[in-house]
Amino acid sequence: MHWLLCFRLPVPRPAARPKRRRQSRRSPPNRCSSRSILPCADCSGIRTELQLVQDPKTGAPQSYELTETHLKEGSDIKPNVTRGRWTITRGMSDDPNATMFTLDGGGRPELSRRFERLNDQELRQLDRSGKRIVSSNNYTLTRVSQTIAFTELKPPAGPAASALPAGGPMPAAMVSDMASGWPISLTVGQDMTARLTADAAGRWSMRQGSDGGVVTLQGDPTTDRPAGQPAVEVFRLKATKPGKTTITFDFKKGSDSAAAKSVSYPLTVQ
Repeated sequence: MHWLLCFRLPVPRPAARPKRRRQSRRSPPNRCSSRSILPCADCSGIRTELQLVQDPKTGAPQSYELTETHLKEGSDIKPNVTRGRWTITRGMSDDPNATMFTLDGGGRPELSRRFERLNDQELRQLDRSGKRIVSSNNYTLTRVSQTIAFTELKPPAGPAASALPAGGPMPAAMVSDMASGWPISLTVGQDMTARLTADAAGRWSMRQGSDGGVVTLQGDPTTDRPAGQPAVEVFRLKATKPGKTTITFDFKKGSDSAAAKSVSYPLTVQ
């Protein structure tokens, strides 16, 4: 698999001797896409997709596209798209060794965003001043397995349209316990991850509707403990056959038979 430079710092290159000019095709820029559903004060969550573009040789930041969709029932959901430039800086007020990505908001300061690079796969949203958000909610964006070009981020125009490159891997879908009821659409063979806020008092479990077998659980759930963030239980699933069902995650405390909390998602596999 070809790993992109995204989430990695630019590497200084030594000065090279001048070479004779020759015609060659320029390498396309590297694009890296991350997604999640982030907390929202007045809605079920903010479906967030961030695509970063870097120089293919040096890793220097170039441009970005941020798509934020507020999930509200009974309303016309329209994504807010921001494009601009981004930068990489070392150090934050509460961690001098941290790496911060800053999105300039496309020239509008109120649309600027800051993220901390946790590793090659995850970014964590920071507050407006670049500090870590102290909260039990999950503010982490996770890199998807396949990058999608800017022009393909919009919903397909018809049944034949596809945002996936022919023959390429399908991007993984992700849900969290902050957006219960949000419909999910998968293609056979596509992966899906559910990240649910963990609690030492109990555990999450999964069940399907009457049309079981549409998706299958890939191994036992694991616990992810991002630095400075609440732990999450991670369920990894794969779409195995066409059909429709509802997947439900129940949180039960100790030996209780009744769920203390449940989240459900209507699921369609094509």
